[in-house]
Amino acid sequence: MKAKNIRGFPVVSLEDGSMIGKVQELLADPEEKRVEALLVAEKVFLKGRTQFILYNRVKNIGKDVITVEAEKQPLTADLFTHLENLKKYSFLGNNVISQDGDYLARVKDYTFNARTGQIESLLLHDLREEVKGEIALRMEGVLKLGRDYVIARPDYAEYFSETDEDEGLLQEESAPSPPESEQNDFQREGDRAEGSFKDIFSKLKDLWDNLEGEVAREGKELARETREKMKKYVLGKKANYTVRDSQGYPLISAGETIDRNTVHLAETHEKLGALFLSAISQEVEESVGIIGEKINSFFRS
Repeated sequence: MKAKNIRGFPVVSLEDGSMIGKVQELLADPEEKRVEALLVAEKVFLKGRTQFILYNRVKNIGKDVITVEAEKQPLTADLFTHLENLKKYSFLGNNVISQDGDYLARVKDYTFNARTGQIESLLLHDLREEVKGEIALRMEGVLKLGRDYVIARPDYAEYFSETDEDEGLLQEESAPSPPESEQNDFQREGDRAEGSFKDIFSKLKDLWDNLEGEVAREGKELARETREKMKKYVLGKKANYTVRDSQGYPLISAGETIDRNTVHLAETHEKLGALFLSAISQEVEESVGIIGEKINSFFRS
């Protein structure tokens, strides 16, 4: 299971069937190397009430919904403080170095065991050496998930493995299609539309991956003209997700409006590209939401 794949998943209580909210973030404990809790919000990308769901409550991560059992025990003050501290911590985007001090790559995402929450591997990009496909560093080769750097064993190469791009995605088996003679015109048009949508989203994904790669190499390589365009674009926009500095502290939280001070902080911490991605993805998501609402209202009317 890839961590980023379940962001936005609805969380439903098995106790009464109510929807608690949607997954905003996964909170990982760097010492235990395990997902400790889900940060669940009423509205995943906008401001709203949030709460912690300890991972030991997760019954199952399905294809569409995460089901959770009743709260086993109330959160103690110490545990609540611990989870609040984990909110400020993230190793995603950190540089990976060997114990000998050699740069290896950056952390793009991670996979974890859906049953236990244990982190199994780090998914890497911007590798020092050119490699085909996505590379995973198994956790046996990781010594420390640090706030600034992830430290790997000296023999890290033994713990590398190539992964499928779709590894960790929940795959739904599609039922065999009925014979053409049994399909009506509406079904045939629906199939064509579905193919078009898949093609569009495939192209969007490729574009997005390329953009993320450019932003990951931001530093001083980002052209001045591009930086100015980004700064102008993000002003007044809402952040789609929390953008953090290199220490893991938030520069802006999900749902907050980006002002000049935030832009200045992001530029100072070399996170302007990340701020841009957060803003533009918010607009894309809102557009998709509008389209979805129009489709729903059509069938309700």
